[in-house]
Amino acid sequence: MKADRFHKRLDEKQEGQQMNVWIRKYRIAQWLCGVLGIALVGCSTADNEMVGGNLTSVNHVDGTAVNWLEVNGYRTVGGGGRACCIVMPAKWRPGLMANIEWEVDPNADVIPPLRN
Repeated sequence: MKADRFHKRLDEKQEGQQMNVWIRKYRIAQWLCGVLGIALVGCSTADNEMVGGNLTSVNHVDGTAVNWLEVNGYRTVGGGGRACCIVMPAKWRPGLMANIEWEVDPNADVIPPLRN
């Protein structure tokens, strides 16, 4: 009977020690997460100089057709085509340049035949 009580006390003591180890590890993890969170707050980004947007082409010249239009490598197709997700400066500044290319259809007035 006394031996059973002794073993029971040892088991409870071991469980308590295991619980203390677990609590210590948990508290260390909490502390590390808190320190890391505070450190990451200092890593906030500066004001972003670039923004995202869309590119839409519209042809206002009668009798012509623009096959495609490209602005700084972002291409859209003619006839009111759109290009999603382009990147451009948030604010205009002196000396800001854009490379614009396009292709005009040489046979804009020709209607292609329909296939049967």
